[in-house]
Formats: sequence, C-alpha cells, structure tokens
Amino acid sequence: AGEAYEEGGGGMNVFSSSEKIWTTRAALPDEYAEFVCTYTQKENEKPVLHIAADSNFVVYLNGNVAGFGQYPGYPDYRVYSDVPLEGKSGENELRIVAWHYGADTQTHIKRDAYLVFEAVSEGKILVKSDENVLSRQYEEYENHRCKFLSVQLGFGYKYTGGKGGVWNKSVSLGKAGKFYPSQVKPLEEGARVPADVIKTRDGYLIDMREETTGFLDFDVVSDRDDTVTVAYGEYLLPDGNVNRTL
Repeated sequence: AGEAYEEGGGGMNVFSSSEKIWTTRAALPDEYAEFVCTYTQKENEKPVLHIAADSNFVVYLNGNVAGFGQYPGYPDYRVYSDVPLEGKSGENELRIVAWHYGADTQTHIKRDAYLVFEAVSEGKILVKSDENVLSRQYEEYENHRCKFLSVQLGFGYKYTGGKGGVWNKSVSLGKAGKFYPSQVKPLEEGARVPADVIKTRDGYLIDMREETTGFLDFDVVSDRDDTVTVAYGEYLLPDGNVNRTL
C-alpha cells in the first residue's frame, strides 16, 4: 500500500507490482475461491480497482456488490476491468469471489486459475494482490461439480449456502504480465423489473413478460434441507413448464 503507480500506454503497466494469486498452486476445474483484504482511503477520495481473473469475479466493498463480470479476452490479449470503489473514509474491506472454469467453451479458452488486482488512487496503490491477501475455497457453491450444460453455456452451478473454512495467505503464481483495458462498458445492476408468478403442477413459473437479462434472487423458507431447481428459457412446453433438459 502507498506504492507509486504509473499508468502505461494501453494499460500495459497495470499490475506492474501485483502478483497473480489463488488459494493453491494448481486449481481444479469448476473451482470457486474467496479473497479478502482491507485498504484505507481519505475523505472524498475515489479509488479505482483494476481487476482480472480466470474465469469470472464479483467484487464486494464493505459487504455490498461493487462490480462483476470478467471480459473473456484471449490468451495473448488478457483484459482487465475497472471497478469504482465508493468506500468510506478510513478502513474498507474488499472481498472478491472468483470462479475458475478450467474448461473450453464457445466463449472461453482453458487456462490456469488466477486473480490479479490493485486499488489505485491519486497515483498510489492502496492495496494489491500478493501472498499477503487472505484466501480460502468459497463453499457457498459446490466446487468441482463439472456439470457441463453445452459448449455455449459451459458449466452449470449449484448453490449450497455452505460456510467457508479457515483463511490462509494466498499462493503467489508470479508476476501478472501484460493486461489491456476492456473496451466494453461493464455490466450494471439496474432496477427490478416486473414479473408474473404462476403456480404450476411442479412448482412456479416466473413470467418476465418480455425477453430480458439480469439476476434472479428470492427467499426460501424451509424447516429442512431441500433442493430448489431453477431453469430458464424463451418458450414453454405443453405442460406449462420451461424445458430444462438438453
């Protein structure tokens, strides 16, 4: 923290003092990892987080979502994203969850797992990825499930709500190397959209009324462990359900 920062042409000097990190030296396919660190900012300061991961990430600042979504890039043209950090004066907690696919799909070429980042403000690095960042396997999703849906969609995922284990120092995977700024505007979480909830024979149909993209969240109350299966599609089967088999 507090190191001088130099913005290079095309962003190529970004991560010049950061290291690629993960929880282990050799990640397995379909693996989730969680990282946590803190940084201090002054009043009215507006830090920016440069971040990249294989294969995807979500950033939490003081418990709230601050940014998400890795641009795929190419093996010889790796891309980083900028996430504004609207923190508070004093100490702030930065938590990052990363998902490593570890498989070839239509939009992803198999590579080794890594996370690299640096929070920058007023020409100084406030915090960066290195072995001092604490990490652990992220247990809220099932790891190493490797349920391949299709070459377009890649792996599915299963949320279990499990609790994480002991925090340890991250494993350094070496210097980051060259990265380039994303030319695509990052995704933004907008307002909620209306939907119709219809009871069906096998569960509930949530009709969004039009084709859209976004995130689904809901609360489930149960007196025992159970499984909730969620499927989505653009047309209905004769029985009124979404086709969830390929």
